[in-house]
Amino acid sequence: LQGLPAHWIVERVSNRAWISIGWTPPTSDDANFTGENLWANISDLDQKYIRDTAKRVSDDAIQFARARPAPVGSLLFGFKLSVGTVSFPTVPIYTNEAIAAFIPRRELEIRYAYYAFPIYILRNAGENIYGAPILNQTRLAQARVAFPPIGEQRAIADYLDRETAQIDAFIAKNEELIALLTERRAAAIEAAVAPRVIPSTWSVCQVRRLGLRNESGVSVNGYSVPAAINEVGVLKTGAVSKGFFDPAENKRVVEEDLERVSTPVRAATLIVNRANTPELVGSAGYVTEDHPTLFLSDKLWQLTFVSADAAFMHYWTLSIAYRSQLHGLSVGASPSMQNLSYADFLSMIVAVPPLQEQHRIVERLKRTTDRIDAAIALAQSGIRLARERRAALISAAVTGKIDVASTRIMGGADQSMTS
Repeated sequence: LQGLPAHWIVERVSNRAWISIGWTPPTSDDANFTGENLWANISDLDQKYIRDTAKRVSDDAIQFARARPAPVGSLLFGFKLSVGTVSFPTVPIYTNEAIAAFIPRRELEIRYAYYAFPIYILRNAGENIYGAPILNQTRLAQARVAFPPIGEQRAIADYLDRETAQIDAFIAKNEELIALLTERRAAAIEAAVAPRVIPSTWSVCQVRRLGLRNESGVSVNGYSVPAAINEVGVLKTGAVSKGFFDPAENKRVVEEDLERVSTPVRAATLIVNRANTPELVGSAGYVTEDHPTLFLSDKLWQLTFVSADAAFMHYWTLSIAYRSQLHGLSVGASPSMQNLSYADFLSMIVAVPPLQEQHRIVERLKRTTDRIDAAIALAQSGIRLARERRAALISAAVTGKIDVASTRIMGGADQSMTS
């Protein structure tokens, strides 16, 4: 570890903290997961302080495993899956085997560990076949961490608590703004394409009455990377799962399958996802331009309408009126994967105005949603920059690049950011 203050000590984390690894009782017995004993999974480490957990473990399971909870004053550290996530237990909490509890043994301010351990310990991680960091108990114990004197650890923790609180407040404010804007966007679409009171000039009919032409693709193999310009790619279901068409969500077709692709992506069509998770099946995206080198997979439909504007129908697929019908029509062999048949899609009820009015509604909604989307993008950019600043600040403080006793690095910037 280079560039550290000369008086800081670098040593194994196990010299400063005991390490306790959690466990999972046999999942075949539901009785193991009853009672009032808190039991944390990685998903529970989503906030700085843990006061509750989604699951519990029984007294018998604890007694059989001779398990001990992570005490108050320890640090919970995720070392599998979401590696490096950290939280403080506010009450004694049992954990699963993906979480380690660091318990101070000498000269360790646990609040300093909260900021420093994710940085230093991850440097000791290996990589899995996908390039993601992996840790085990040995790597945890052997990870080398820089420790300033205990008084300086506390000063760094005080400084970072104060400065990151300002950044976190800014992030929370923007996340709240994004939620409000998203609700406003959805309400504008709902009111325009699925009003509570249907105007007398509108027609209420099954989708089949709109004169559809449906094209689908075939199942082909592909590489794990998207197709480059002029390469042939096949769309993944992710191309429409976000509620809009994203051509970047494709995979490059392997050479032996090039002759099998047959349905290119064309402008002014609606692409619908017919097979996915319950939340995503039926999601759709409107295509604004031709993509001659992108082709459909067998899990997507490409729809052309005779007596409806495909863009209007796309907005309709974002409405509650559409999703509520969809919920009752999609079926599947497993709860995690659902299918929508084309016949069921055609049977759905839609209210459509005359074609010229559809065009006007689409133009009006596009202006409205474009403004809202721009505001959401601005807020998301602010969050991204704030998180980058937060990470850089923590890294600088726990590697000795900031003298917290004499410097207020973030003062002016944070004040302007949170105002």
